Amino acid sequence: MKVSYLTKKISFISHTDVIVFFFAAIFFGSLILSNISDLYVHIVYTEMMAKGELLPPPNFLYYLTVYTVVLFNANLGLLMASGAFILALSVTAKLIVTRLFFTEIYQDICKDSQAPAKVASFFSLLLIVAFSLPTDTPFLGQIPPNVWHNSTTIFLMPFALAAFWLSYRQLCEQKPNRITLLTLICVLSLLAKPSFFMVFVIAYPLMLLKRFGFKKQLWQNLIPVFIGFIVLVSMYYLIYFFNYGNVGGSKANVIFNPFYVWSAYSSNIPRSLLASLVFPATYLALYPKDIFKHILLQYSVVCYLIALSIFALLSESGPRMLHGNLGWQAIVFSYILFVCSSIFFAEKIEKYGMVSWRNIVIALAFLSHIVAGIFYIKYCFQTISL
Repeated sequence: MKVSYLTKKISFISHTDVIVFFFAAIFFGSLILSNISDLYVHIVYTEMMAKGELLPPPNFLYYLTVYTVVLFNANLGLLMASGAFILALSVTAKLIVTRLFFTEIYQDICKDSQAPAKVASFFSLLLIVAFSLPTDTPFLGQIPPNVWHNSTTIFLMPFALAAFWLSYRQLCEQKPNRITLLTLICVLSLLAKPSFFMVFVIAYPLMLLKRFGFKKQLWQNLIPVFIGFIVLVSMYYLIYFFNYGNVGGSKANVIFNPFYVWSAYSSNIPRSLLASLVFPATYLALYPKDIFKHILLQYSVVCYLIALSIFALLSESGPRMLHGNLGWQAIVFSYILFVCSSIFFAEKIEKYGMVSWRNIVIALAFLSHIVAGIFYIKYCFQTISL
């Protein structure tokens, strides 16, 4: 299966991207100023690092970027403005990468489409606001495809999606120079937040093994995995053995603790999971054969299941146990699963139109996540004003 590279044919930045950037900057700036989320806390951490009061954590890239934008000035107000700018840029970059990824795959599977870029733009814009359906609370307990309150996860997303895209293309069409680029992006994703690579280090070798067996291509493509694994292990030792960059000062470890953290935030885990997956679950239930036909769907589902398993089975020990730090990868791969499901759903609309009852049901499931996302953003603004 050959995947064409279309970035030269696609408008890289659109007017919509500019609007999204400015809206996101206002939104994140308001959240930071309100001091009600991790966004403000991470800016304070940046200030403490700049003043030498706190060692940078192993995933230092967000903090360094915020500090660099203000030309290494430790002024809290400037750092807050820089944080809003970087987060808005990250969301815009996620939108652009999503659109490019969507367009490339959609045109590859739907060669007769007259407007692949327009379809990709439409779905990509909706995807960046998609959210889980509320159950007990608007967020806690569910695994939404987007979050707005954790700086490092927001900052990670463009790197994570780009690495997933490149690795998928490598599964389809071998190019040695792509291995170097994938390695670089994997390392950057680790320095932003290790959540993506924690899953990638398991899922990508499995997909390579399924695709190539124990042939030369397997070992060549494991270079990003080997190098990233060395970085990941180093980060693990710095965090859990040397307590590097920990504000609280108390040591922790990763322990087997099935469903403890999840059940602390959800009174009904199956219901919370279903509320998080209405769209992709509906799509896969109504078009079950697609999972056997498309490597991309297989890859995204495998990644999601591994990410979910880490969240469900493992936790940190000590005071950080209920912080849910081993759950961020599930949110990262929830977004990726939504994107991949959307691509193939768009192809089904192109093929069967909206007269198909299956497409109508899937569309309603998709729109339920978009409506939930809009209401959650509204909820965030209301929380700011309280």
